[in-house]
Amino acid sequence: MALGDLAFEETGKFAGMRVLPDGKVEQTYQGTGKLFGVDYSSVYTGVATPQGGTLIAEFNGICMTKDGDNVGVNAHGRGRPTGSGLKASWRGGVIWQATSAKFARLNSVPGVWELDIDEAGNFRLKVWEWK
Repeated sequence: MALGDLAFEETGKFAGMRVLPDGKVEQTYQGTGKLFGVDYSSVYTGVATPQGGTLIAEFNGICMTKDGDNVGVNAHGRGRPTGSGLKASWRGGVIWQATSAKFARLNSVPGVWELDIDEAGNFRLKVWEWK
């Protein structure tokens, strides 16, 4: 298998965090970006479990275009702190649920992603098809 096209390129802001009773951490992100060149906005919520100096997380979200097309996101990954504040680096895999014919190709391939967050909680996300 090889990496395919860059599907998503997004920037956004860490929108919130809370510690759950079991010691896991819930995080929310909001962003805007391009999905195969089409503008979209997104919201994701993830639950992370600390493990050996890293975090293992599952994220669920939705990307919505101005034309009403939606792509659901179910991602898993591992992150680690890379500096002070919220600075972190994440990598993982994703399964999409596209509801329109325009993005149906996403329903047949998984994706791989990288997410980097700066000290203030601003992020940069890239997601590639994995063919």
